[in-house]
Amino acid sequence: MAEVRISDQARYLGMIPNYNSLLAQVTKLQQQVGTGHLLANAQDDPVAVSISEGDSTQEARLTQDSRNVTQASGFVNATEQALSSAVGYVQQAGQLAISAADPSLSNTDLQNLSKQVDGILQNMVNLGATQYDGRTLFSGSGTDKPAFQTTVVAGQITAVNAAPTSNTESLTTEITPGQTVAYNLVGSSAVAGVPGVFQDATSGVDVFKDLIQLRDDIASNNLGNVTADHQKLQGDFMNITTAQQRLGGIQGHLQDATTTNGAYSNVLMNMVSSLTSTDVAKAATELTATQTAYQGALAVGSKIGQLSLLNYLSSTVA
Repeated sequence: MAEVRISDQARYLGMIPNYNSLLAQVTKLQQQVGTGHLLANAQDDPVAVSISEGDSTQEARLTQDSRNVTQASGFVNATEQALSSAVGYVQQAGQLAISAADPSLSNTDLQNLSKQVDGILQNMVNLGATQYDGRTLFSGSGTDKPAFQTTVVAGQITAVNAAPTSNTESLTTEITPGQTVAYNLVGSSAVAGVPGVFQDATSGVDVFKDLIQLRDDIASNNLGNVTADHQKLQGDFMNITTAQQRLGGIQGHLQDATTTNGAYSNVLMNMVSSLTSTDVAKAATELTATQTAYQGALAVGSKIGQLSLLNYLSSTVA
């Protein structure tokens, strides 16, 4: 009698690890289905977790690079708008120079034309001080400082020079992992190889000086110099449009970076998902099968328990 009870008890106890294993699997699968996460902790798959963390770090870098691209693009777009306005102002000044060459104009007509050129000069100075998001566009890396300083005599601008606080340094930012871009243009430059938009000592361009000269020549009826003034404005026009072309190249780099970052981000997200996200359909199927196995094991254990009790009672009665 005692021998049968011990044997049945041993068999029953021997099934407990199987119960626990199945129950643990059921719990794990329930968590995977419920949370959508394949891994509950690093111990589940240390290699997968390590790879996933590396991919997540890279994804965070891509996110920051995308922010950098957005910020740089805003700065570049603001610069493009300023340059487009500058081109328009130079063209207007050129038309005024052509008009001033008309010998039939009266002194009053010339004074009016001179005032119009003076207005264009003031607008050009304002463009040189343009800011985007609190940062001056054309002052190099000194974006918290003005790019130009003016000398005013009797209410008129008589000179425009680079502000002492401005410089010819580039603003750079990472736009994709490992790739940076310089995204600003310098307003004034006396440095060879660093072109200035409004003043460039290497080429001799100085749109402010040329507008001042045109204004004064028209006002003083010095029409013999107006043709030369007009030719200088044409050089200013070419310098600014060349700056627009350089800016277009920068915009192209930023657009390419947006495409690259988006594609790379999708790859990383898919890799992380494949390592850490639950295949819900597969997990649900496994959960159903494991639950069935667990219920079956419980049923077998219950029958063994009942059999042991009957054997014990039968032996007792006997």
